[in-house]
Amino acid sequence: MERNIKDAAKVLNDNDMLVKIGHIEFHSKEVHYHNDCKRAYLNKARDTVAKVKPKDEDPNSVALKNLFMCIESSVIDNHRPEYLISLHRHYTSTLEKVLEGEKVCIPHKVSTLGEKIAGHFGNRVKLDCLSRKEGIVVYSSKADRELAHSMASRYSTSEEHIVTAAACALRSIVLEVCKHAPELPTSLSLDDFKKGQVEIPELLQSFFTTLFCGLQKNRAVSESVRRRVDSLSQDVIFCTSSGRVKPSKHLCLGVGTKSLTGSRRVVEVLNRFGHSIGYHTAESIETEIASKIVQGGNLLPDMLLPQPGLSTGLAWDNYDELTETLSGKDTLHDTAGICYQDISAIPPTTDPEPCVMKENVETSKTAAKRRRQFEPPERNIVPYKKRPSLSKFSYEVYSQIPPPSSDKAKQMNLIWLI
Repeated sequence: MERNIKDAAKVLNDNDMLVKIGHIEFHSKEVHYHNDCKRAYLNKARDTVAKVKPKDEDPNSVALKNLFMCIESSVIDNHRPEYLISLHRHYTSTLEKVLEGEKVCIPHKVSTLGEKIAGHFGNRVKLDCLSRKEGIVVYSSKADRELAHSMASRYSTSEEHIVTAAACALRSIVLEVCKHAPELPTSLSLDDFKKGQVEIPELLQSFFTTLFCGLQKNRAVSESVRRRVDSLSQDVIFCTSSGRVKPSKHLCLGVGTKSLTGSRRVVEVLNRFGHSIGYHTAESIETEIASKIVQGGNLLPDMLLPQPGLSTGLAWDNYDELTETLSGKDTLHDTAGICYQDISAIPPTTDPEPCVMKENVETSKTAAKRRRQFEPPERNIVPYKKRPSLSKFSYEVYSQIPPPSSDKAKQMNLIWLI
């Protein structure tokens, strides 16, 4: 709060407020305020900033300004000539970055861009070519013509230029794939987690496979290399799209890590390194999955089979940590449970009914925005008021064929005892 009030006072040039609060810290002195007054003061400062804030520049102007800065530092100051086609590639890449997520229409061709450069810099740069086979070179007017063309030719075949061109080509491929990526459905299924929003482009996979294995086309790629290639390729897609497009790895790793550890910090660390989705996104996805299961009417986990004769066990316990505090702050009250079942000797003949999202008015309203808070449906449990009748109990023992997993379970129990 202290920083917000001081920043607002500086924006509004409120000298009286700055004199009152001075350089003191709010927690070391009693500061009395009303919530309504504080909110009105901060809103006034925000409106002032909004009025002063300039309008967004045209994307083409931003890309040209970035290109001119590059020419100023590289071509003029460092005396490194560039081919005009290379500068046009730089201009196109910047324009794609500015128009991220939108359809890119290149307003300037190579020849038109050359006219823009010549008009902006005037006599400070020169644009010409020695022959028709060579491209147009942009170089400083103080440099020698033949030397400039020779330096541009050497740079175009250097490793730095080749790697830069390869990176720009892969970036264009990834952005094109992300542009046509469909939105995640509101009701997510396991297939949606496996597929993600996009599929990995073949050229991106080929790049990492060549990086790891070299040019060995006849050699079979191991499973570990394929796994790492897919992992890094999905990281490239996620980071290039600034997290807008979520591949399968980032969905599964984010939701799985949150479910296994329950730690927000772990998920946030993975997200900051570009390996998974954010914590809030994982929460909203978990909520949608739970809502889908509940509305489908199937509350049984996927791996449990509703078959007679299968022994099923449940174990629940609550954990209370750091409860001996006066305020109750930073305490933990959690409940964890496990469920186990015998392996069925007879495979299930029919698959469990899929949980289909029921279309209703409430679902259509919340489809546009994911929910982080789970809203369970109301379930009316009828109280049992009847008195059970007395009946005879049969003490006969019926023999039952043990499941095939019983022998293995006995061995594991014996090993655990030892």
